[in-house]
Order: sequence, then structure tokens, then C-alpha cells
Amino acid sequence: MAGLTPAVEPSERPYEMPKFHSVYRRDLFAGRVALITGGGTGIGLRIAREFVYLGGTVMLASRKRYVLESAAVAIERDMIETKAGAASDKDSKTTSHPPSRRVFVCEVNIRDADSVKACVRYTVDTCGGRIDYLVNNGGGQFPSPAANMSEKGWRAVIDTNLTGTFLMMTECYRQSFALHNTGCVVNILADMQRGFPIMAHTGAARSAVDNLTKSLAVEWAKAGVRVNSVLPGVIASDGLDRYPEAFKQQMLSNMHKVRTSLLSSDQSVCSICLFVLPINQSTHIVCLSDELRVAVWYNGRSQFAGDVSVM
Repeated sequence: MAGLTPAVEPSERPYEMPKFHSVYRRDLFAGRVALITGGGTGIGLRIAREFVYLGGTVMLASRKRYVLESAAVAIERDMIETKAGAASDKDSKTTSHPPSRRVFVCEVNIRDADSVKACVRYTVDTCGGRIDYLVNNGGGQFPSPAANMSEKGWRAVIDTNLTGTFLMMTECYRQSFALHNTGCVVNILADMQRGFPIMAHTGAARSAVDNLTKSLAVEWAKAGVRVNSVLPGVIASDGLDRYPEAFKQQMLSNMHKVRTSLLSSDQSVCSICLFVLPINQSTHIVCLSDELRVAVWYNGRSQFAGDVSVM
């Protein structure tokens, strides 16, 4: 059920997030609202943090209430410190006041249609009557050879990564995007372009979302809705800690075999996502390790393709 989260559990301390400087204009997302699934940790949290820093309002959504609340506390604390620092730079005698609330949280099970519907409704009602951006970062998978996967395990990953993404997109479209003739979706996928051994379930699901992204970019273009995707490689974030140590070491070994030993950062993925949000075309971005393959889709046709190097 959607709603505000309870107090943070004593054993869970708010995230300690390092200071940063965004490359984007500070008011880029002023007055805008983003709903971010999986917004309490990793890439989702990093996107939420910078989105708020750039003036936006966020609704963090996921299954774990205490994780969301912990993330919200950290972002709001960061807002206060940033405002205090700006006031100090401008006038050392200026008294800093707490900023208006721009971080909200909502518990949701993206595999459940009723839960998704309630989450989107809660976001619309709480954040000014509309949703400008949906970032589908929520998902999950586990390493396993396909021959060892149970039907239950397969369906769990497909329902989360594919069906959950579909439900979030269509519900945001019905309750906000179509009503206001504007909106933007960013689907965070994975580098599955050449298959995904040991994670065939998520490879299949993410590939389906990749196609869904292109399909809905065309279907919803007339409604002023942009649908985009970003496909990161292996990201150095707290998400890696969820996998067995042996599996992490195997991933790193594979990276050395395919010419790169660089791990992408959640900050680099965040910068790409925020770059995609304000533009005027439906864009499909594929991130392959330390390179980006960018293709712009407009009115169902590929207009441009090029390579962008990322440090």
C-alpha cells in the first residue's frame, strides 16, 4: 500500500553521501516532479539526490520503507547543508532557514497493479497534481545458470523487471502524462546486448523492456511523452554488495578479458539520465562499459547514431 514511511529503524543509519558538484544549472528541474523506483539505494538514490539539488521534487518508491526513509533523511540533510553553504558564501551574516520539503517516500510493490496504481495516485496528490518524469530503476535478479533456475525464480525476475516497468509506465501515462500532454520516462536497464550468461532471466526481461521503450516512444509521441532507456555496464555502487563474492570476482575477471578494467560509477549514470530528461526527442541510449552508443529515435525512425566517450 502506498503511503508515508514510518520512523527509521534504529539499526539503519542515514546514508553518508559525499559532497559533489553537478555539471547542470542549479534550477534545471525547478518546479518539476520525478517518481523514482528503487530510489532508496544505488543509482536511484544518486539520481534523486542530484535531481533535488537541481531544484526538483522527488518521490522515492520501493518495497522497503525504512530504506526509503533513511535516503530521504540524507537528501533533506544535504539540502539544508547546501543552502547553508550558499547563504554563507553570499553573506556570512545571513540566517539559513530549512528549505521547503521536496523529498517524499512511498512504499510500492511494482509487480502488483493495485500497489502501482496507489503509488502513482499518491505521487500525483502529494506533489502538485502531476508527474513530469518517471525513472524506472527498481528491479532485481540473482545469479544462476539457466538450467538451475526454477519457474518461480524465473517468473519473479520477469514480473519485477518487465511487468513492473510496464505497470509503472502505463499508470503514469494514464494518471498524469496523457492528461497534461507531457512527460518523460527513463528506464534503467543493463548491458545485455550480447546476452547475459548466468542471468538469463534478467537479460530476457531487460531486452523486452528495451523493445518496449522503443515501442512506447512511438505510441506516446503524439501525447508529448518521451520514453528513453539507459543501459549501464557494471556499476561501482552499493548494489554490488547484494551479490555473492565469487560472482563479483567473476564479473571483474570478465571485464579484464574484454579490454576494460574500469567500473562505471553511479554518478556517471546519473549524469546521463539527467541529460536525457529535458531534451525534445525520444532517445535510446546504450551504455557499453566505458563507451556510450547513442541513437536518437524520433517519430519511429533512427535520426542519428554516434559514439560518446565517458571518462
